[in-house]
Amino acid sequence: MTQEGGASRRYLVARAVAIVLPVLLVVAIVGVIVSRRGAGQTTRPDLSTVTFVASPVPEHRTAPGFTLPLLDGTGPTSLARYPGKIVVLNLWASWCGPCRDESPQLQSVWESYRSLGVQFLGVDQQDSKAEASAFVREFGLTYPIAFDPDGSVAASYGALGLPTTFVIDASGVIRYRFLGRVDPVGLQDVLQGLLAERG
Repeated sequence: MTQEGGASRRYLVARAVAIVLPVLLVVAIVGVIVSRRGAGQTTRPDLSTVTFVASPVPEHRTAPGFTLPLLDGTGPTSLARYPGKIVVLNLWASWCGPCRDESPQLQSVWESYRSLGVQFLGVDQQDSKAEASAFVREFGLTYPIAFDPDGSVAASYGALGLPTTFVIDASGVIRYRFLGRVDPVGLQDVLQGLLAERG
């Protein structure tokens, strides 16, 4: 091998190392970050606000069970407390602007349907108890509100943002999802359909 050829090969090797080492370093850093996240809390979603008005999207899957404390401190609540009822499960937070917009409408629909075998249940996500309680008082919400500071329900239900509302039929199956501010007319149409199914 000539001296010139050896120098050329050493140059190519050095260039390859210069390219590959930074890539390996980035891969290693990403791996450390992922492993640290994996070792920490994995159930808490990164919930953002959804600003558009939502139409119902059909689903058909069993609603995950959960037990959470009620925001007012009167005890725990769970889906199992409402057997045979249609449940409107609303995930919200006091820091969510669209949640503020939809709350008066949800309260109005609740007042219209509560005597028909429909149960509303709010779940406050990733919030402080004081701010959530002030929110409930401001909007005069009278349906039960569960407190979920870790966002575990949003994670188990696959919520992508707030507000998200699930309509669960009397057999415990999620039938509809609203991602974003609930359209009250759409919600009432869904409830009427499920009530007609139940007979």
